[in-house]
Amino acid sequence: MGFLNKKPIIKTEGFQPLELNAGNVQAIFNRCLAKADSKGVSYASLFPTTHGYEVGAEKQIQFDTAALAKNKRTIEYLFGQIQEAHRTKRPNDLTADDLNTTYLGNHWTDDKGILLKFLYLGVSPETLCISPFMKKTATAIMAPAVTPTLSPKDPTFPAWWEAHKGEWED
Repeated sequence: MGFLNKKPIIKTEGFQPLELNAGNVQAIFNRCLAKADSKGVSYASLFPTTHGYEVGAEKQIQFDTAALAKNKRTIEYLFGQIQEAHRTKRPNDLTADDLNTTYLGNHWTDDKGILLKFLYLGVSPETLCISPFMKKTATAIMAPAVTPTLSPKDPTFPAWWEAHKGEWED
């Protein structure tokens, strides 16, 4: 008689906080990209002509509207790990480097492509975490509604999550 090799069932319903890193951003970006069978499409532009950029600089990413809506809280949570979200008084102008700096003061990615994917997720009409960039200053503005969050790998995360999980769970 042998033993059954059963893995325990882990309940993963509801909101799951994620660390801001390249792998998580890439996975969410891929999930949210519009596909041939997308029922609704949303366009995101980081460098619009209305903000002073040349016509060729305005690249629009097409996202699946339903996928963005489904991932909105996770995207907001990731933006909450940006250093600016943790400042009590935020400056209006943020560079791409500012948006690549976590609350711990380090860059969360060295890959500019991944950083751009993150920013496109944040500028979409469904998420509105940041504004499009302004050509004159090469800066964007983080939405006041973006609230500070911690990485699940932060040693202080368990206590912080106990105090704040009600804000994130539906």
